[in-house]
Amino acid sequence: MVSIEQLRQEIQVMTRRTLLYKALKEELSTLGYWRNRARGKNIADVMANKEC
Repeated sequence: MVSIEQLRQEIQVMTRRTLLYKALKEELSTLGYWRNRARGKNIADVMANKEC
């Protein structure tokens, strides 16, 4: 069993290539909780800037 403090330390140094990241992504994606970060301009921001 992993302690909470050890888990926190692993999360702080986690990268996309670590086993923990891959396991979290796979399991949370299955449950619908993993969302890829949006990239590029947000359409709401673009529309708000046009109105100004």
